[in-house]
Amino acid sequence: MIEQTDRFELGKRKVLAWIEDDSTIMLQANSSTGDPAKLTSAEAEVVARHLMNFVWKLTNGPSVSITLSRDEALVLFECVSRFSQTDELGIEDPAEKQALWSVCNELEQALVEPLLPDYRDRLEGARERLCKDLE
Repeated sequence: MIEQTDRFELGKRKVLAWIEDDSTIMLQANSSTGDPAKLTSAEAEVVARHLMNFVWKLTNGPSVSITLSRDEALVLFECVSRFSQTDELGIEDPAEKQALWSVCNELEQALVEPLLPDYRDRLEGARERLCKDLE
């Protein structure tokens, strides 16, 4: 679970947003008495802006961490090393396919960008930044 929260006040209401199960943004708005409160449309608009900023902070951090088993890392090392020597990417062993699926699964859990409406723009920007580093 990502331990990220965003707290802000909306008039006399306290609002808390947090990530649950690595993919769901939860929101709780309480009145000054601490009871759950309904939001007006104007208040909902303010909350939406805060949530967009919250998502932006989560998705624009400097790095993403994934976890691989030592076996997955070893198999992927061989696959990537072969690619770096031949400039051809190919699967030579079923274990390489399994290791790549594991990486994909880890990335699906770590990234929220694929769920955002501007995903293609973000992807294009990332590609441009990575290619710029090659120059």
